[in-house]
Formats: sequence, structure tokens, C-alpha cells
Amino acid sequence: MINNRYTASLNQVSNYKELNEKIAAYRKEYLKNTSLEMIIIPTGIFVQSFEFMTSNTVQISGYVWQKIAKKDLAQGVLPGVIFPEAKSVALMEQAYEVDFDKYKLMAWRFSGATLLQNFNYSKYPFDVQDIWIRMWPKDFTKDVLLVPDFSSYKRTKSDSIFGLEKDIVKHGFEFKETYFDMPVLHYDTTFGFPPSLEENNFLELYFNIIIKRHLINSFLIHLSPIVVVWFILFAITMIITDKPQMASRVGLSTTQLFIALGGTVFSLILMHAGLRREYSEQPVLYLEYFYLITYVIIILVSYNAYIVTTQKSLPKMLKNNLLAKTLFWPVILVFIIVLTILKFFISEDYVGVSSHVMTPVS
Repeated sequence: MINNRYTASLNQVSNYKELNEKIAAYRKEYLKNTSLEMIIIPTGIFVQSFEFMTSNTVQISGYVWQKIAKKDLAQGVLPGVIFPEAKSVALMEQAYEVDFDKYKLMAWRFSGATLLQNFNYSKYPFDVQDIWIRMWPKDFTKDVLLVPDFSSYKRTKSDSIFGLEKDIVKHGFEFKETYFDMPVLHYDTTFGFPPSLEENNFLELYFNIIIKRHLINSFLIHLSPIVVVWFILFAITMIITDKPQMASRVGLSTTQLFIALGGTVFSLILMHAGLRREYSEQPVLYLEYFYLITYVIIILVSYNAYIVTTQKSLPKMLKNNLLAKTLFWPVILVFIIVLTILKFFISEDYVGVSSHVMTPVS
């Protein structure tokens, strides 16, 4: 069975207990002054739509809100969030603002936030992707720390799906999980401020959406034409013969065989080029191996046709092209099994620099 599970982030936080432990560990390990008073702002997000614009960009829309203590607002803390991965400035407008006893709830509607992502498609179409939404505080002048607003969600446990529109358009994907995580990221700049943290290590907030691709679309678009090509090649193999009387009955000469094979190669190259163009920045995809297998089969069928139709004296197994007819499907099956084992169970996958690229586990 092909393995397309994923490992969740080691920095995942699912409740206030884990959040407090994360903040305490951050203070102990990275802050020069463990008594430094950080301004903690509970922040939540609700995604209403997502769409892949390219293989490495996804556009999202929804709501984001913050619960800011009134004492912090009195000190001049600026409310709001920034999406640092945004390729273009997202349209953000205030949705509502409500006063409570100790804090003010402020929410914004955002749309058209196109986020650059470091997706890994090497196991396409069995890939599992992590759409991560990274959030920075709008106020850079104070020690603001964004944390998940767990109280605004019914469930935030591992394997839960929250923060998504119930009827969100899935675009051929299945949602597996959503979660917050808070990794410590290192920067080689202070952004113009005097150093206040050791080596500029910052605890940052991410909202992650784990998606798994539905196989049917990929198989219909890419694999079904390849299977049709295999049957065409098998039909050509079946009519290749060393007996002139049978060849004349079929009405297909050696030259016509090579013309048919050439046309098959041309159509295959067009399909392969379309797939590679869509994922041009990625390593060789698993599905591309099916194209490579087909290229090898075309070469073998061409060589077989030349040998069988031009040699006057053939071994018994090659007469009437018996060997090629017998081995055609077993050879394809062996190629698929070997390449699948190499891709999913042996080889080291390409992994991007971000910790949010999902890596399969055995």
C-alpha cells in the first residue's frame, strides 16, 4: 500500500496547557530577561475559501480576529495582523469591534491573500500538502506575541478540523486536519531595533490546513491517456510478426509501424510537457515515472519490431513475436513496482527549507 501519511509539526499547540508550556520554554531558552513582559494577543482565523493559483501559490479569504486587553490598547498597541508570505497585499477591512470588560474584540475580513508556499509534489498524485498561514503582529514596536484563541473554537485537539467554512469549495482535495503551531524562527536582522532577544529568535504563530488530493481527477487527466497508450503499444506488439503472409493480411508494414510509434511518442510528449510545465519547480513527480516507463516501452517495442521483421533467422521464442507478447504486461508491472518502492520507501524525498513541508512517515 502506498504510504501518504504525514507527520504533524513538532511545534503544534492544541490547548492552553501546551501553549503555556511553549511560552515558558521560549522564555527560558531564548529570552535574556525572563521577566520581560510580553504583550500576548489571542488571535483566531476562519478560512472561507482557498484556491491554488499556481503550484506554489494559494489564495485564501476569510476572517481574522484579536482579543486585545484594554490596558495594552491604552499603552498604544496597534491591533491587526500581517501575512508575511503574501505575494500581494491582501484586501483587509474591519468586520466588527466589540467591547468587553477587560478586552476589546476586533475582527477583519481579508480577501485575495495570495500566499507563497513551499509545497512538495514529489509523490503526486499521492501527495499530502500543508497550507500554512503565517501571522505577524502589526505592531513591531512592542514585544507582542500572537497566540491561538482556543476559546473561540469548539475543538482544537489533534486530528480535528476547525477554522474552516463548512461548505468551503475543496477543489479536488480532502481536508485531513487543521492546527496551530508556534515554531521559534531565527532571523539575521533586528529589523532596525536594538537587540532584545538572543540571536533574534522569535516565537511565531501559524495556522495550518492539511489537505490530501482526490486521486480520481489526476488519474482521469494524466494516467488514463497513458493506459490507452499502453494498450495501443500492446496492440502493435500483437500484430508484429515475422511471417510475411500474416503481415500482408494485417496490412501493416514495418514503416507504418514506426510511423504509428512516432505518433504515439509525439502525443505522449505533449501530455508530459503539460504536466511538467504545471510543476516546473518540482523534482520528478511520481506520476512522471509512468511517462518514463512508457518511453522505455516504446523504445523496446520499436527495437522488437525491427528485430522480428528484418531478421531472417529467429530463435523459437522470438518467432511470431511470442516473447514480446508474453512479457509486455509483466515488464510494465515490474517497472511500476520497482519505481514505487524506490519513490515511497527507499529514496530520500526532496524537502524544502520550511518546516511546514509535509514529509511522509513509514
